Amino acid sequence: MVAPTGSGKTLAAFLAALDQLASAPPPTDPKKRCRVLYVSPLKALAVDVERNLRSPLTGIRQESVRLGLPEPEVKVGIRSGDTPPAERRALSTRPPDILITTPSRCS
Repeated sequence: MVAPTGSGKTLAAFLAALDQLASAPPPTDPKKRCRVLYVSPLKALAVDVERNLRSPLTGIRQESVRLGLPEPEVKVGIRSGDTPPAERRALSTRPPDILITTPSRCS
């Protein structure tokens, strides 16, 4: 797909994933909860992607309440090269539904 930066390509892909995450219960094993992985080339872009997911997630929750349906709990997490070890451990034991990460450099 070719389109200008900021035109909504990433959001369009995430909306399909959010639909699936919101309509299916999370796995019973909490370690298998992460079902969407987004590898961002830049940390700043990863933060932007996480921020841009807030509105659709809020809308899904509000619409669920309006329709009298259970609110889906879709969690989003970010992991980058400077994520502290304690947070990395937490992400591995209680992963979010969507993990946004940056590539690690190998020495």
